Amino acid sequence: MTEHQFNLKRVQRWRRDVWRIFEHAGFQPAQIMAALVLAAVASFGTDLEVLSEVTGHSTDYVRKVLRRLRAERVLRGQTIRAAWADENSGSFAVALDAGVAAGMFTRPCR
Repeated sequence: MTEHQFNLKRVQRWRRDVWRIFEHAGFQPAQIMAALVLAAVASFGTDLEVLSEVTGHSTDYVRKVLRRLRAERVLRGQTIRAAWADENSGSFAVALDAGVAAGMFTRPCR
């Protein structure tokens, strides 16, 4: 694994904050793990090594979530295809796509 220059305390704080947001929204731990990958993609891009380091998940797990996001067209290439990625959208759509990342449901319009 390539070593990146992330501040460990900041990364841990980021993980904790994202975890709490999804936990408060009613997600279960296994679902939050996938949602964390989605949040990391939005914040850091799609590099497997970076996502693995930031989320604390294995590259195999991150790859699996990315495949699911691409299959459901939440992610195309390196671009998130979701209205919530815009500044003016609400958080409900984020929760839905996090549910897609977790495999809880699929997007109705592929």
